[in-house]
Amino acid sequence: MGAAEQAYAPQIQFSDFALSRASNMLKQEITYVDGTISNTGPRAVAEIEVRLEFHDLSQNVVSREIRRLYGPGTAALGPGDKREFQLAFEAVPDGWDQRPPTFVITGLRLQ
Repeated sequence: MGAAEQAYAPQIQFSDFALSRASNMLKQEITYVDGTISNTGPRAVAEIEVRLEFHDLSQNVVSREIRRLYGPGTAALGPGDKREFQLAFEAVPDGWDQRPPTFVITGLRLQ
């Protein structure tokens, strides 16, 4: 990310988290993180990549995942827009504190 993207990153907010688990056809537990992403700034966001950090009860990071929420082929997140998302994780460590992960923006492309 360049300086303009780093300066814009605080305009992106994550909220309304819901966590759930389900088994797939291979009887593996899948953890789902649902939430809402909001663009509170004046520019459209064409692409966004985030690092999610899962913590244990002592707030130590027990797992890190990089995910792209929006990219080529998806509609931009316009100024003032909100959009729901869902992310699936196959391997969240047992020591995880069962709280939503922290979201850190690692990539951002503005329109």
